Amino acid sequence: MAPLSLHTVAQVRALERYWIDVVGVPSFELMTRAGVFAMRQLRARWSAARDVLVLAGGGNNAGDGYILAHEARRLGLSPSVLALTPPQMLRGDAARAAEQCVAAGVPVELFDSTQLVERLGQADVIIDAIFGIGLQRELSAEMSSVVHLVNASERPVLSIDVPSGLCADTGAPRPCAIRADLTVTFIAHKLGLNLIEAAPWVGSLVLGTLVDDASRFERAAASIGFVAQRLNEQVLRQALPRRSKTAHKGEAGHVVVVGGGIGMPGAARLAAIAALRVGAGKVTVLCHPSSAASIATAHPELMVRPIMEATSIESHLQGAAVRVVGPGLGRDEWASQVLDAVLDESAPTVLDADALTLLAGRSAGRLPADADAPVRPWVLTPHPAEAARLLGLETREVQADRLSSLVQLEALTRAIIVLKGAGTWIGRAGRTPSLCALGNPRLATAGTGDVLAGIVAGIWAQQADRTMADSAFLAAQAAVWLHARAAEPREGADSSPDRGLLAGELALDLARCLP
Repeated sequence: MAPLSLHTVAQVRALERYWIDVVGVPSFELMTRAGVFAMRQLRARWSAARDVLVLAGGGNNAGDGYILAHEARRLGLSPSVLALTPPQMLRGDAARAAEQCVAAGVPVELFDSTQLVERLGQADVIIDAIFGIGLQRELSAEMSSVVHLVNASERPVLSIDVPSGLCADTGAPRPCAIRADLTVTFIAHKLGLNLIEAAPWVGSLVLGTLVDDASRFERAAASIGFVAQRLNEQVLRQALPRRSKTAHKGEAGHVVVVGGGIGMPGAARLAAIAALRVGAGKVTVLCHPSSAASIATAHPELMVRPIMEATSIESHLQGAAVRVVGPGLGRDEWASQVLDAVLDESAPTVLDADALTLLAGRSAGRLPADADAPVRPWVLTPHPAEAARLLGLETREVQADRLSSLVQLEALTRAIIVLKGAGTWIGRAGRTPSLCALGNPRLATAGTGDVLAGIVAGIWAQQADRTMADSAFLAAQAAVWLHARAAEPREGADSSPDRGLLAGELALDLARCLP
């Protein structure tokens, strides 16, 4: 299965026009397919539901809701509609859908705020058909009140296309949004609905393309364009194909981890073990002498070389397929000198943790890069605070628009960027960015970022053309997917779904998630 394409609202609208104007599917036919598909999803999720309450607004989203109510009636259920906009004020396809619904005998009542709580409480399922993707303003006080009452009703909610009040581009509420248990979206996946930040409002997400020809849909979506792709397991299989039975460690790459400054051996150790766990042939750790014994004793699989003077590093870098610089490196003079000695524009390098902080402190927080220069074979793995330091911004500014921050980092560094966080973004200049929709709060603990840096390097070291930026991009995508997958609790495991994972346990679990 190809990675899932994510679209802006404008792109979804263009795709809808394509089906209508080019393919020749009437717009009312698309609306009918949407309402029927949504009803099918309702039955699949809540098979025992009979009393279905549709909250209908004033646009085509309301038309989808009227179609659903009509279909529910045909199936022998007991639907009713609360019209927040009088049906006679509807236009076009929505008006036609409302007329059919009334003609079929579905009760349609004008919205009455004084009776809303009672009506909500009587429903087996509430259908949110108030606002669709066209909402471009803040909700009024009255509509905000409706949203709050729906959320407080504790009844199951199915939102049609997008939870009312949620921005389909950013995934942000305006200023509040209905919290759906199930969102049935149409035509193509909207970017905002796929962001982890939107999950509390979106609930489970199901897409109905409303067309039967999958190959034609893919061609049309590609021609209109998409803003990002959502990763799936394919990227890991592409990066780590099955090995020949005659494979040997010399073919699997040599990773050199540079870190483990004074009093910080753990981070370098975690990165190194992660690189081995994902299949790197051998791993060397270059660290401060005070950290060497701790790392070597804990893991005899690692080659450990104490570095007192930065000038002695060069000989240890010979033969390195990929370098990882930063885990536990520190920010003192030793660390700064080591960083200077290791950085090489042409050497495949993963820059993480303290290396990013040291780089951000130079040149007034900027990494000098020629905007026309080719992409470097570097992978930077900042968390939001590190990204903010690199960009000279506040962390909240990075988090407010993570995709924009990713693009800025790409342009600044001319490198592959892994912007960590809830919904990690991976990008490189000239390529469509990727979003990992996996991940959970179990990763919110010390050391998991070091494990990710090691995974990136370990996978990258196994690529045949590892000096190419595209290989680095693929390795970064695969690493992020594997990292998130390994953090998920094992099926049937007696553990918390959102806490209690140690970074060392994460590194040990990587092997079970490999293809």
